[in-house]
Amino acid sequence: MTTDIPQLDGVTIPPVILDPTRRHDFMFVFEVNGDNPNGDPDMDNMPRTEPDTGRGLTTDTSIKRKVRDIAALLGLEIFIEPSQTLNRKIGDAMGAVPQTPLTEAELDHEDLMAQLERLQEGGQFTLDDTILMYLGDNPRKLSQEITRDLPKAPKPQGDSPKGPTLKGQLEAVAKRMASSVNDKMTLKRDDARDHLVKRYYDIRMFGAVLSAGLNAGQVLGPVTVTPAWSVAPVTLLQLAITRNAKNTAERAEKGNTEMGRRHIVSHGLYVAHGHYDPVAGVKLGVSQDDLHVLWYALTTAFTHTRSAARGDIHVRGLYVFTHEHRLGNALAHKLFERVQIMATTPAPTSYADYTVTLPGEALPTGVTFTPVTHG
Repeated sequence: MTTDIPQLDGVTIPPVILDPTRRHDFMFVFEVNGDNPNGDPDMDNMPRTEPDTGRGLTTDTSIKRKVRDIAALLGLEIFIEPSQTLNRKIGDAMGAVPQTPLTEAELDHEDLMAQLERLQEGGQFTLDDTILMYLGDNPRKLSQEITRDLPKAPKPQGDSPKGPTLKGQLEAVAKRMASSVNDKMTLKRDDARDHLVKRYYDIRMFGAVLSAGLNAGQVLGPVTVTPAWSVAPVTLLQLAITRNAKNTAERAEKGNTEMGRRHIVSHGLYVAHGHYDPVAGVKLGVSQDDLHVLWYALTTAFTHTRSAARGDIHVRGLYVFTHEHRLGNALAHKLFERVQIMATTPAPTSYADYTVTLPGEALPTGVTFTPVTHG
């Protein structure tokens, strides 16, 4: 393996589940104790639940975020992360995006910045920190594009000093942007998409829409993950918390204690399902190393991403069904039913309140079962 992945005690990752040419269906099981596995921003960050049954819910997006974060810790490049805009990454891959840094004088020029803000609203330009980028379809007429709908400048009065006009300053910016494009390095859309797939682990595994502004197409990833549902209904608790420190001098003078709230799940055992499609995986160049990272990231999903809201969440099971045939030797839902997870009490409070029965040796022909981690 080229990626430095440590060997974990009690974790089994045999070669069969590292084969990118075979189909893999997997179950991901984790336990929550007094934490918030996935808050809902529309509900004051309360843990997500199903209204009718009271079962807990964690989104697939949250689970994939854990995989991305751990892949980044292992040194792999990640597309969906906050350090750089997606259009900037796509533009860098395409090598054909007119762009230029704005000078301090230009950034301080109110009328120039007002024009650029209007252009950004139209979606033709974007300002990434101090880098102005053109996202439109007419890069050979940048001077016209950057001065589009420019308000007419008032006529100079009397002996007003003459200086560069706003239009002239914008055209100078456009000239710098045009000179940044090297036609010999320009990639076609398909080439740019292939470059992004090779560069970014999460595009290669989960896919991505690469047409938000710039258009490098779309990638259908080989790995899909479902939301995770708790086996039994969960109990939500709201904790009132206080803080002696004050945010402002005004509040400090009043002497009132700062108040806040924290929402937690008292206990829950969650189960998600996932699938790896070798047809898409081989097409995108998924390697054994990529699958090794996936299994390691799921096994340690909450070990390396702990926070105050997720201090006591543990992976209790990662079970992989591997098919000999790339199209599968059995239906995935039938295989998942062979792993029986049952609560032994109406209101379980720990992992000990469940029974987990794993498949025996009588598996469908062409299917192998690997408990990567269990218990």
